[in-house]
Order: sequence, then C-alpha cells, then structure tokens
Amino acid sequence: MLFSYCSGGAYLTTQCQSIGDAVFMSNWWMQTQSKLCKNLLLVICRSQKMDRLTAGKMFDLNLKTFAGVIKTAFSFFMVIQAVYVKSLQNKQLK
Repeated sequence: MLFSYCSGGAYLTTQCQSIGDAVFMSNWWMQTQSKLCKNLLLVICRSQKMDRLTAGKMFDLNLKTFAGVIKTAFSFFMVIQAVYVKSLQNKQLK
C-alpha cells in the first residue's frame, strides 16, 4: 500500500517538472500575444515549485522515502530475529 502512494508521489513530481519543460520547448517566446507569453511564463515559474504528496505534512511520499521505510523495517526485523534466536539459545542451554 505504501509503495502505491510513494510511486504516485514520485510520478506527480516528475510530471510537474515535465510541464515546465514542455512549455519551454514550445518556443513560447515567439508568440505575438504578450498576454499569452506572460501566462506561459507564469506556467514555467509555477512548475519550478515542487508539487509533492506528503504524509501529514511530516515527510514526502516518494521512492526515496519508500526505500528508507523498507530499510528501517528490515533492520527492525533483523534485530527482533536476533533477539528471538538468542532467547531460544538461552532456553536450550538451561
């Protein structure tokens, strides 16, 4: 479930960046209408501000966050497994 949110957040970020790139590559400065040029410039400026999904405004939902959560969860699992194995070894010695 977490992966779907994190991949959606990464997709949103890349798509927002590509909007500004697409407008810039469209030769917007050659338009004769100054109002259109101003609006397209506004789109380019707005696309430079990163849009992102957050979890409770505490951390971003992206693939880097997902990898960190998986890494931390696996570390906790390994610690719990080590404690469990150690407790089984202590029981066998008694």
